[in-house]
Parts: sequence; structure tokens; C-alpha cells
Amino acid sequence: MQTGNTIFTDQYRPYNTLNSSWDRQVVQHSAGEYVRGDVHTNNIENFWSHFKRGVFGIYHQVSDKHLASYVNEFSYRYNGRTLTNGSRFDLTLANSQKRLTYNDLIKKGN
Repeated sequence: MQTGNTIFTDQYRPYNTLNSSWDRQVVQHSAGEYVRGDVHTNNIENFWSHFKRGVFGIYHQVSDKHLASYVNEFSYRYNGRTLTNGSRFDLTLANSQKRLTYNDLIKKGN
């Protein structure tokens, strides 16, 4: 079991496989329970809501090849949602690494 980490989920059955590896806390949506103390799934549901609206509203579709990049972009947006514009700009510059060329973007095997 992973120590020091707790996963909060709803009762979706495929998550049951996490029980043996993680400290898992479950909220019972079917019983009308959405928050129990610190246990809730509101943040991840909010993230996926922002992600889906962004894909439909900005990109309209994503390819399997680049899905991880889209998720990374939206996790950056979501995690920085409370920053000021200046702080977000500074963070972006501090984390920029190298230029992504079109050829690197479309080459096979990525």
C-alpha cells in the first residue's frame, strides 16, 4: 500500500482495484453523499468540466496522440486559475524550455 497518499473517489466499481494499493476514501453519491469531512471529488469533477468545455470550445476535438499534452495544458490552467496575470506570466516563462517545431509536433512515433 502506498503510504502518505489518500485517493478520494466515488463508488464507481473499477476504482475498487485501488483498495489494495492505496488508502482510498469513498463518497457514496448514490446515497446522496457528496462531501464527508475532507473527502470529496469536487475538485477533479471541476477539472474535467473545465477540460471538456475547453476542448469543445477551443479545440473542438483532440487526437489520441496529443491527448496527454491537452490534459497537461488544462491542468496548468486549472492549477493557476487563482494566480494574477503577472504571476501566471512569470510562471510560464520560468517553465518554458524549448521551442516546439511543427516537424517535432507531427513526426511519427510521439
